Amino acid sequence: MQPIGYYLNCDVAVCVECYTPDITRKYIEPDWDGKPVPIFSFTESDTPTHCEGCGDVIHHELTPAGYEYVRNAVSENEGAGSVLVLWAEAYGHASYNK
Repeated sequence: MQPIGYYLNCDVAVCVECYTPDITRKYIEPDWDGKPVPIFSFTESDTPTHCEGCGDVIHHELTPAGYEYVRNAVSENEGAGSVLVLWAEAYGHASYNK
């Protein structure tokens, strides 16, 4: 199974299309082992992950708390805002079924 993206540090991720060795050197933190951490479609997170390069959602699984977070953010803000639109498109249907 191929990764769909990489975590470069705790706060930065990139999709496979934007991943380059140069971007790794820019963001990798010294306390990491110097290697990006692969993100797979089944990788769970408490929040959606966005690519540092293109801004798209790296669409992987969310934890139950993550689906609730998306559901609440989209419903409380009526889906307004470009980020919430991306979240609703990527997770909207699934978040209401989790």
